Amino acid sequence: MLNYTEKTRSILERTKQEKSYRELLTHYGLRATRQRLTVAAQIFDRTDPLIDAETLYEDVALCGNTMSLATIYNTLHHFAKVGLIRPVSCHAQKQLYATARNNSVFFHHTDQNGQAHKISMSAFTPNFKKLPTPPDGYVISNIDIVIHLKTKETKHECAHCKLFQAINNFSAHIKRI
Repeated sequence: MLNYTEKTRSILERTKQEKSYRELLTHYGLRATRQRLTVAAQIFDRTDPLIDAETLYEDVALCGNTMSLATIYNTLHHFAKVGLIRPVSCHAQKQLYATARNNSVFFHHTDQNGQAHKISMSAFTPNFKKLPTPPDGYVISNIDIVIHLKTKETKHECAHCKLFQAINNFSAHIKRI
């Protein structure tokens, strides 16, 4: 009986995953290039069903791979074109993609600094009593719900804004000294 070391196990596991991503890309009519396999691994191994190119670029770099942001955008475009992922509109500066091929629900929030934040609600299943009837020759392929949030008139409690406010207060204090 073979006694595999932990390193050998991880190599075997990675090889199995790469093979399944290769088969997935081939099934959708895409060539399984190194870049596409890397992006597929980053997209489909994550728990968050929403992704944007900049975050994906950072994740790829953190894993030790070098790839241009343009390649990331092109790969996402090709994946969306064949139906592996879906573009989701949310009126943000970044184009979001849903990695789950079913419906998606998420909150969208822009803080005081203009930074966009998304909060996935993947466990939530909306209850629709009656959907509009699509025009002749069309069917509803999926439904995306984006709930845009704004802060109440009370004090803003976003962690990013608290940090920004603390920096501003510190800068103002330094200027007074």
